[in-house]
Amino acid sequence: MKKWIGIGLVVITAVLLAGYLYVNQPHRSVSSEEGMSISADSLFLAFQQDEMAANNRFLNAVLRVRGKIKSVEHNTEGKQVVVLETGDMMFGINCALEEAYPVKEGDEVVVKGICTGYLADVVINQAVIEKNP
Repeated sequence: MKKWIGIGLVVITAVLLAGYLYVNQPHRSVSSEEGMSISADSLFLAFQQDEMAANNRFLNAVLRVRGKIKSVEHNTEGKQVVVLETGDMMFGINCALEEAYPVKEGDEVVVKGICTGYLADVVINQAVIEKNP
């Protein structure tokens, strides 16, 4: 019986340690990673045609997305959000920026950030605007 209690404590300790290390990972620096270049239209189309394959290719990857700003908004955290046009009237590439940039609708930009998936829009977080081409 004492043997099973000991094994149980070891397993619980290992799970707690793994959880702690997972939660306390160092923050990724988007600016220090190269990033894969892609147009907003191509990225949206990839998710729309085959979400599973697009997740395998783009999820948690740093992307450099080139496109035209459809709208500039703010999310519930107060961060500036730039939505890039995709050719779809309703949906786009939703880019939550790390800091505010002086951009407006219609500007051509390259947004670099981490792709976190596809809801109705493709979501890019921890984003920065690299340049206005």
